[in-house]
Amino acid sequence: MKILFQILFLFLTIYFNAQQRRSADYYAQIPEKIENEQEIRIYKDFSLTNGGKVFRIYFKNNKCNAELISWFFPQTSSDEYNSENPEVTKFQCSDKTFMNFEIRNIQYLPKEEYFKYKKENKTIVLNDDTKEYEIEIRQSLVMDGV
Repeated sequence: MKILFQILFLFLTIYFNAQQRRSADYYAQIPEKIENEQEIRIYKDFSLTNGGKVFRIYFKNNKCNAELISWFFPQTSSDEYNSENPEVTKFQCSDKTFMNFEIRNIQYLPKEEYFKYKKENKTIVLNDDTKEYEIEIRQSLVMDGV
């Protein structure tokens, strides 16, 4: 019973002290749910780094708005970052600008898995042990981080 209590205490401690996964919308201080009838968001550089950017173009009150929201968390020590408010840059926008984004069908971009073959390098090699030809596949992995 004592061991069961210790294991339960360990899991509760890990659960409450674990890092929270937050979306880019949280750091950009914009709502996760798209509230505008027509809105396009393009996320850039949101990954394991300590910053990112969101380009947002939307209609509000029949007026086109465009903004670039960027944030960066300066490092205070080896494993701590300060939280700062995001920087918002407003742009001139017209109906034609919004339509240029719409006609590119960016909402229908394929998933990354469909491009897996482009990250593989296949060659035919002779196996020295069996003296038969085999297909060797070398994969390139996309690494992320600072």
